[in-house]
Amino acid sequence: MNYELGDVFYRLDDKSSTERENDVLVKDPVVCPKCKKNISDGKFEINSTDFHLAMITASICRIGQLKGHKFATPAHLRGGYSLNPADFEKMKHICRSKPKLV
Repeated sequence: MNYELGDVFYRLDDKSSTERENDVLVKDPVVCPKCKKNISDGKFEINSTDFHLAMITASICRIGQLKGHKFATPAHLRGGYSLNPADFEKMKHICRSKPKLV
């Protein structure tokens, strides 16, 4: 199912990580839209190709805005943030969901 996750954080350039599910954090708890159960802790999956394309697009849009270009980040990508490993570790304390990339 496709639904908005809110703020999503993705770790960049982390060569030490071997567990793929630890590369993505979602700020808010995730509830299944069908059964209404909490699926926050690694119980939901994100298509890795779609996710990476979305994160690349969001990053390109932000870089373009910083350089003064007139295009905006699409609404569905405004909550996607790529972080370096140090900043990603800081976000772990405030994020409540950990999806799996498949």
